[in-house]
Amino acid sequence: MDRTDIGILRWFLQGHMTAPFRPEVRPNIKILSKRLGVTGETVRKRMRRMFEAGILNGVVAQPNPEVLGLQIGAFGMHVPPEASRPKLARRLALVEGVQLVATHLDGMIGLVFFHAGGASLERKLKLMKEMAGGTDTIFTEVAFPPCELELKRADWEILAALRPDASKPYGELAKETGLSAKTVKRRLDRMVAGMAVFTMALHETRAVGGGLEANVVVQYEPGADRSAVDGEIVKALEDDLFYAGVWARYSVFAVSAANLVAVEAAERKVRAIRGVKEAKASIIDERLELYDSIDQVIASKLRDAGRERRPPGSQRRGSPGSKPARHAPQGRDGVKDAARARTRP
Repeated sequence: MDRTDIGILRWFLQGHMTAPFRPEVRPNIKILSKRLGVTGETVRKRMRRMFEAGILNGVVAQPNPEVLGLQIGAFGMHVPPEASRPKLARRLALVEGVQLVATHLDGMIGLVFFHAGGASLERKLKLMKEMAGGTDTIFTEVAFPPCELELKRADWEILAALRPDASKPYGELAKETGLSAKTVKRRLDRMVAGMAVFTMALHETRAVGGGLEANVVVQYEPGADRSAVDGEIVKALEDDLFYAGVWARYSVFAVSAANLVAVEAAERKVRAIRGVKEAKASIIDERLELYDSIDQVIASKLRDAGRERRPPGSQRRGSPGSKPARHAPQGRDGVKDAARARTRP
């Protein structure tokens, strides 16, 4: 992937540095092309190519955990060298609320998960550590922007329909919810503006062949100006950076690298920045994305709002227990059905 591809991937994952996920539903090609310094047609062609290659595998919706009455945490640990990381990853994926499990070649396992805080969080951390035999554990909350919106029944219906495939056109969402397309757009725009919903791209940077994906985990010196330090890190990694997880106790910067030498160079660049206490680059071995783990919570909120979501006659894609839909975006972003990505095994 070149710099333009990485810029598109980062936009689909995050939009901008301060948001945990992308704070919009429909990608704005005009803004993205201006940001990347290329034409809108170039962006559309690159997006189409990335979906067809399997670098991008779809876009899912992510409710702000505040509207669910929950929080999101990130937990890292090292596992014994004799342990089977793939087996551990699949076991950990069964823990309630887990959204992401990433195994690394150096024996580290990272998880992102929903939790209810307090004793519930402590039990979950203890469970995951014991399951994996983990050591050198590290945990941080993943902060989301505050959301003061009170979601109504129609909002929960839209979220339930949108969650597995955020590229669905308004007309399709209208059919699934029984609302008009105009109402769907109006309510969805309100949720986006109120920071109630975000989107996240399913991705596989190694689909291009030969490349590596690495996380640079950063801890900071006491009293460091986090905003300034993070800005320097982003600047240092800019050409290869596609996600900046700027969190409370530590941060994770995800880079796409051509080889091990490039990964080591990224680590050295970050270590040299004033205010960084520790930086460790860890190459990802496997990543399990489980964003459908929140479907049951959304369904519960919908029931509490007074009505079950209408079934379309058969189980829909993205209902509890199913895998996330993996589509290229449609409609206004310029990527049509012909550019749909293949579903990866």
